Amino acid sequence: MAEPRPPALETRKRASAAQPARWRWPEWWTNANHKWLKTAAVAVGLVLLLVLGTFAYALATLPDPSKVDIGAGSVRIEDRHGTLIEERNAEGARVNPVKLELISPILRNATIAVEDKNFYQHHGIDWGRVIKAGIVDTIARRPEQGASTITEQLAKITVLRSPKRSILIKLREALVATSLESRYKKDEILQIYLNTIFYGHHATGIEAAAQVYFGKHASELSLAEASMLAGLPNGPSYYDPAL
Repeated sequence: MAEPRPPALETRKRASAAQPARWRWPEWWTNANHKWLKTAAVAVGLVLLLVLGTFAYALATLPDPSKVDIGAGSVRIEDRHGTLIEERNAEGARVNPVKLELISPILRNATIAVEDKNFYQHHGIDWGRVIKAGIVDTIARRPEQGASTITEQLAKITVLRSPKRSILIKLREALVATSLESRYKKDEILQIYLNTIFYGHHATGIEAAAQVYFGKHASELSLAEASMLAGLPNGPSYYDPAL
């Protein structure tokens, strides 16, 4: 017959069983042979913190596109009878905003083909182009291919107004572009873009560019003329036919 356990010992065993198990580090973490795993885990954690911090900062300092008048800042020059002679923006470039239907469809299609062929499919960010550009830039070890959509370019020149290039700027462009896509229709974004992009020779907007380069309205551009103008925003000085 088993001897009864002392009451004090039985009480201690029950108390010990009632206590929760003490948390311990995983075996792979405490194993000295797995130091590289610790280093990798810490590095990944720091990268995640950096990414989250950058995103939070970009979001906190983001201007509100709904409070920005993207058509503001232009100066109209009129004669004494009130007839418009010309219009210039804050930088002194000639502008002459027109409705989308007054812009040659050839020019519209050429611009989309050159700048953003998936313009009517994405919502401000073309992730396919982003991935492709990332691979190309990684292989070349330098920026070789752009991935900015028409909406992102519009965000940069009308809302952010910054010529700098950095990861933070690109992130802010993407956030503003997404906001613009929710505020404007695609045709409205294209119209604003074509009226605000710089074409060289102090001409901002497609109507001013058509008059400066060819002495005609944007609605009258031929295939060759539209093709030339569609490529100018990528390098107004480099592709300028007058230089």
